[in-house]
Amino acid sequence: MADGNVVKRLAGFAVPRWSRRVARRGRAAGGLPLQPARVGSQYWSFIVATAPAMMAAVVIAAWLLCRRFASGGKTGLSFAMSSLAILGLWGIVGATHFPNLVRATGDASLNITMYNASSSELTLKVMLYIALIGMPIVILYTAYVYRVFRGKVMTAK
Repeated sequence: MADGNVVKRLAGFAVPRWSRRVARRGRAAGGLPLQPARVGSQYWSFIVATAPAMMAAVVIAAWLLCRRFASGGKTGLSFAMSSLAILGLWGIVGATHFPNLVRATGDASLNITMYNASSSELTLKVMLYIALIGMPIVILYTAYVYRVFRGKVMTAK
């Protein structure tokens, strides 16, 4: 276990550097222009167009909370907020590329989008049902195994 001095030095070194990097990326994504809300079929395009800016707000809030928790000695909450900020940065990347998964360099019609790369509707429906049945079984089995093997392990003498 690291003593308090090492932890303080590490927090003083890592948090300011990391926070400056997050702030630069958040400002870059947050500067996107917001479009007015539209009704009907274009509502989805409004959400997609503003998603990077909304995620940038989440990243900046998580970054500020991370710094506050780190300076207050709450390392668990600081870790959770830094994880949220990193997930938010990846969300910004995904939102700026939506709906393209792979962009073609020459012709935009050759892009691989999430629509032409997905399976058929029937396959997705069948997999949803399998997941709805299978995940509770996996969760129950994991809880059962955790319950059976809980407690301290004693070595035989």
